[in-house]
Amino acid sequence: MKLFTFIADYKGGTYISQYVAKTLEEALNLWINNVDFFTDKQLKSFKKNIKYGDIDPPTKLNGLSNVWCTCFIVFSTLLLLNIVETVKKTTNKTS
Repeated sequence: MKLFTFIADYKGGTYISQYVAKTLEEALNLWINNVDFFTDKQLKSFKKNIKYGDIDPPTKLNGLSNVWCTCFIVFSTLLLLNIVETVKKTTNKTS
């Protein structure tokens, strides 16, 4: 399983969350189903657009490893979403 960090910029706010998933697509679906910064009306419109395929899939950013970007329009306002496959910190144990 991989850890994905989502950084969303929307209406002057920055919203950061993390999800554990096998793939980027699975993580994106988790993010979509857990968005908590929309009003009910915005969330309904957002999910409707996604249902009908009115979104661009995340694009891998040139020159970077494990970083993607996509955007959505929600009620005429841009939502910019950056996604980073984050390395989990491991603890080294010595015996």
